[in-house]
Amino acid sequence: MTHDTRILLAMRRGDEAAARRVWTEHSPAMLAHAGAVAGRSASEDVVQSVFLSILRLPRRAVARVRDPAAWLARLTRHAALNHLRASRREASRRQPPPGPSAYVAHDEALSRALAMLDRRERELIVLKHVAGLTFEQIAEALGKNRNTIVSRHRAALARLREMLTPREMEVADAR
Repeated sequence: MTHDTRILLAMRRGDEAAARRVWTEHSPAMLAHAGAVAGRSASEDVVQSVFLSILRLPRRAVARVRDPAAWLARLTRHAALNHLRASRREASRRQPPPGPSAYVAHDEALSRALAMLDRRERELIVLKHVAGLTFEQIAEALGKNRNTIVSRHRAALARLREMLTPREMEVADAR
């Protein structure tokens, strides 16, 4: 059992210091990931639901965690997709579905290009470049083969490059 897994178990038992540590270390990546999947406005609700779900999990499920960052990314993805589905169902009951939500980045051109990507492509870019996960962690989080993830990531980057002008690419590459 890893040190990080022990901290997750302590958090699950109600240890506030452990919960703060998990929040401090993992919430920025989780919020970015949730925002990429379900929209920025939903990211805090999604991440909060992930933390609450950890408290409800059986101890043995948390004890089996090998890579907490990948595991939290997987939980975040599932919670964000569930939130997205619920939001779409609710919106379809009340009004026509809204347009695609914009992903907010520091650079406007990059933000527009990211918003134009398919949700799955945007998710890969955020997991790799914002959350800082390795391809192995992303593969585990998404339940896919590592080589598939690498290939899809390469394709997503190629699409981004096609959408950005050479000057915009310089700004994006400088990050």
